[in-house]
Amino acid sequence: MASVKDGKDKYDRTNVLGIELHRISFDDAVDWVMRKVEEGGPVFAVTPNVDHTNHYRKSSEYRSMIHEAHLVVADGVPLLWAAKLLGAPLKGRVNGTDLFEAIARACAREGRSIFLMGGISGVAQACADALRKVSPDLKIAGVYSPAKGCLDDEGECVRMVEAVSAAAPDILFVGLPGPRAEVWIHRHYKKCGVPVSINVGASFDFVSGNVKRAPGIFQKTGMEWFYRLVSQPKKLWRRYVLGNPVFLARLVRQMLTNRQGKK
Repeated sequence: MASVKDGKDKYDRTNVLGIELHRISFDDAVDWVMRKVEEGGPVFAVTPNVDHTNHYRKSSEYRSMIHEAHLVVADGVPLLWAAKLLGAPLKGRVNGTDLFEAIARACAREGRSIFLMGGISGVAQACADALRKVSPDLKIAGVYSPAKGCLDDEGECVRMVEAVSAAAPDILFVGLPGPRAEVWIHRHYKKCGVPVSINVGASFDFVSGNVKRAPGIFQKTGMEWFYRLVSQPKKLWRRYVLGNPVFLARLVRQMLTNRQGKK
């Protein structure tokens, strides 16, 4: 058993290409977030996919972030397959968008507030409006659409932190491109002073309707990446066309290494 960083929770983990994924179900992940809100944090959760495993290999800062994350759950179906092939299956996918919507509903039930940080102008507010249509009692502490290139702009990062701190939400949802957005959270979550912070990537676009999410069949069969690639080829071709073969090669190498280690 491996403990999460606050020393209070313990979950089994599966190592996929260096990333230690917690073996936790979707419902338990929602419960974990709401429990951490009650405890006051600050903590942050990460939902890696295939692209994140490649960044883990290349970036020492990303590796530090992953090692210090309080909860690490598999967003991508290929990570579920990888864990099974490695002999330590996970308890299911914890997709970032599904998690975002489920936590928002839980917050509405429990009177908790959320802050939406990210998206192009107007998307975060449209996402907030869409969430409220489903859960009218949901408290939106604030929304903020940072300037383009915000993750490299020290002044804008200061404004982002100030906006969140002033609103004092229970949960900060960041809707910026991962995995750099997770690194931003790692750098600033303590300054923000929010009980729970989590990056949900393109979820603001999906929930607001700004970008159509892949049909259910693509999600269930692990082909959501292909749908996104076809829908946004200029934006995503490097991630998938170049990144997926690297992931597969590294997975085969880990499987062989594990097998040799058991001999």
